Amino acid sequence: MSTKRIFSTDTDSSTVTVLEQADQGFQTVRVIPIGNGPRGAVKFTNKGLGYVSNNDGDTISEIDAKSLEETAKIKVGISPTGVGIVPGDRYLLSSNSGSNSISVVDLNSRQELFQIAVGKQPRHMDITPSGDYAYIAISGGDYIAKVDIRSLRDNRFDAIRQEVREVKRVFVGDSANPYSAAVSPDGRFVFSANNQVNYISVIETDSDAIVATVEVGTKGSRGTAFSPDGTRAYVSIEDTSEIVEIDTSNFSIVKRIPSGPGPRGLVVDAGTGNLYVAAFARTQRTGDVAFAESTLNLPNSMSVISLLPNAFTEERIGGSGIPVGQGPCSISIYEFE
Repeated sequence: MSTKRIFSTDTDSSTVTVLEQADQGFQTVRVIPIGNGPRGAVKFTNKGLGYVSNNDGDTISEIDAKSLEETAKIKVGISPTGVGIVPGDRYLLSSNSGSNSISVVDLNSRQELFQIAVGKQPRHMDITPSGDYAYIAISGGDYIAKVDIRSLRDNRFDAIRQEVREVKRVFVGDSANPYSAAVSPDGRFVFSANNQVNYISVIETDSDAIVATVEVGTKGSRGTAFSPDGTRAYVSIEDTSEIVEIDTSNFSIVKRIPSGPGPRGLVVDAGTGNLYVAAFARTQRTGDVAFAESTLNLPNSMSVISLLPNAFTEERIGGSGIPVGQGPCSISIYEFE
């Protein structure tokens, strides 16, 4: 029998809250103190080691998904914001917003090997399924950086210092402030959640050109998750406390789903059909009495929005707010036997 755990990165309380689904809902099984303002989702290796950035501590915390202990801290650049694990689980990338760089970390030795320079304020990243490239939101530069990581994937140690480099900049608009980059499951597209404009940019990975602009009506886009088959994208809109569901065949909005206050990171659980959303709680939807009285309005919580099983085309209205730590910014899942 497998065990599935949900990890909430709680920025303001400097913890990671670990939840499991039980018969009567969700229960907290552990609160892991890691300190120093953690940011971004915990990213896991196949063996169950999770990594999350400590924005105020200039470190990456290593967490054991089974024992639920912090097992190491790895020194990286200034104010790390997001991480990505290169396929093969040997190397990790850290986006360092304070030093405008990307750290390359050897997970075997738990040591930073070197940093590469990028534009101002790199934030959240994603890696293509092939492991060829990382796409990183460069918030202060208004672009998505494409970084060649093939030598890391192939473990060509002698070549990584020369070959791991920024190879393309995809500009997404003046003052767009891209907050996160998310690669579709088939690796064809990158969604740029632009925090300070009213649109999401869609980049085709073959051409590195913007092929669609999805108007969402307001600023505040933060994170993107995909249905397992890639036919739907779900983007959190912090300023209006909702999730927009996007049809990836034509990049049109299918519907808008109410969520907890100030949604940021989110993930789809393919096994249960749940969409888990971090309710950061620095904004709050107003004017809707039914919404205000619902459990979706709980601050410092994880919103749970139930999607139709195995279809992911409609939501069953009736999410729930599950208490976690203070200032939850991201959610991730790890399942093991």
